[in-house]
Amino acid sequence: MTALAKPRLRGVSHQIAFYVAVVSGVTLVAALAFSGRTIGAITVYAIFLAGMFGVSASFHRNDWGPRAFGWWRRADHSMIFACIAGTYTPLCLLALEPPTSTRLLTLAWTGAGLGILRAMFWPGAPRLITALLYVAVGWVMV
Repeated sequence: MTALAKPRLRGVSHQIAFYVAVVSGVTLVAALAFSGRTIGAITVYAIFLAGMFGVSASFHRNDWGPRAFGWWRRADHSMIFACIAGTYTPLCLLALEPPTSTRLLTLAWTGAGLGILRAMFWPGAPRLITALLYVAVGWVMV
């Protein structure tokens, strides 16, 4: 049995999204540069959004050997957690007041850290654990 060829356009949408995220991120930071706190919060968001799309595009657009493929796949899954926490950062820092903002941001980044550790060092974890981590991090603000 032969392996199926990778579709030619796989990852193209994420490659385009990476460039859009970079331009949008720079524009957001420039347009919303009211304070250091705002600049920092929006920069974190922009970096992790562009990072998620950039890593995903690199993973899907290139032909990696088996070892590199495994690493890039784990990095791709890790960046989803990082992007979720990066998205919470401006929401918590700019829209909420302490101590609520501090608690939620700590929960988001702790959950993301656990998800990143799971993705990088335990790629064969049971699906239930992975699903629970995604739901837990995704529902921090709910």
